Amino acid sequence: MTEGNWLPGYYPIVALAHSISGLSALPVLRLVSVLASLCTLWCVYIMARPRGTLAGLVACFFFAFAIQDILIASMAIPESIVVLAVTLSVYLLFFASKQRESVRFAAASALLLAATVLRYEAWVAVALLPIYGWYNHPSLFRRLTVIAAPSIIFAIGWFLY
Repeated sequence: MTEGNWLPGYYPIVALAHSISGLSALPVLRLVSVLASLCTLWCVYIMARPRGTLAGLVACFFFAFAIQDILIASMAIPESIVVLAVTLSVYLLFFASKQRESVRFAAASALLLAATVLRYEAWVAVALLPIYGWYNHPSLFRRLTVIAAPSIIFAIGWFLY
């Protein structure tokens, strides 16, 4: 997967996981994928929980038993990390309210950038964010565009590269 298929963000994660654990890279990266998937499951519950405990549990059930998540969570690939980063950014943008807005938005922007440097599919989520804001939250359109800007700049730069 090193012949231009993966973006450059996964290599530092591979190096960090390998150097911290001292173990073979593949088992450690599989563990990272499983942990990212479990954290995403927790985020799904937290986002669905305001609609009731049953809603949170049903959302977790559907996420946990989605064949795509079962497959990607068991492999040493960056998809689980990308799903977690995008899910956390959605939580910070639309569900969290305890932190200051500027802190939430900065963290969401950083998470989207992390997802953008890991997988091409995250580029779609980043591109849709300002469009979603324009249609559904006109008052947030400008902020959502600013939040997506670092990721969009990276995507354009990588495309040109």
